Amino acid sequence: MLRIALERYYKKHIINKRSVVVTAYAMADQVLLTEKTK
Repeated sequence: MLRIALERYYKKHIINKRSVVVTAYAMADQVLLTEKTK
């Protein structure tokens, strides 16, 4: 699910690789935080 969303986002927005990595890490952090609070 998350990968598909990232792929769609990547196709819509042409951004450099560093931004993609930063965005991916930010999303992963958010997922980890929500998992911890459960």
